[in-house]
Formats: sequence, structure tokens, C-alpha cells
Amino acid sequence: MEDFTSITVSKGEKMLEIHNPTSFPLIGMGSQGAVFKLSEEKCVKIYEDPVQAEMESEALKAGQHLPFMPKLYETGQNYVVMEYFNALI
Repeated sequence: MEDFTSITVSKGEKMLEIHNPTSFPLIGMGSQGAVFKLSEEKCVKIYEDPVQAEMESEALKAGQHLPFMPKLYETGQNYVVMEYFNALI
């Protein structure tokens, strides 16, 4: 499997700049990070700011008992690997 940690997200003038040397597709982005689909079960959100990654990681950990919270698989300095939900109905 390719290494998603080679993907970088940085602040641009008006929006995030993404460097993705992998084949993982970008499925969303916001002001803090970008989300890439790793498999049918997992996605990764890569953050520009490690503090934001830590904050989201802690929120996901705290909510693991809730049925609507995505399952948390792995966290790192600037990323969170979580359960992928296909929201298209």
C-alpha cells in the first residue's frame, strides 16, 4: 500500500495547497485540512496545523462510544485515519 504520509497540506494565499504524489483521491477539503480516501473502509484527514490534528483526534477519541462517530484507526502528528462513510445516497 502506498504511504499517505507523503501527502502534504500547506496554507496558500486563499486556500490550502495540496501536494499528493499518491493515487489516493482527494474527497474533501476545508480550511484546516484535506481528506483522502484510502480504501472502502478508511480515509485520512491531513492537516496543515498539527494542533488542529491533535484537537480532532481528541474529539474523535472522546466520541468513540457514540454510534454516529466514525471509528478512529490511527493518529499522527498531522493526520487522523478514520472510518470512511460514503454519504451519497
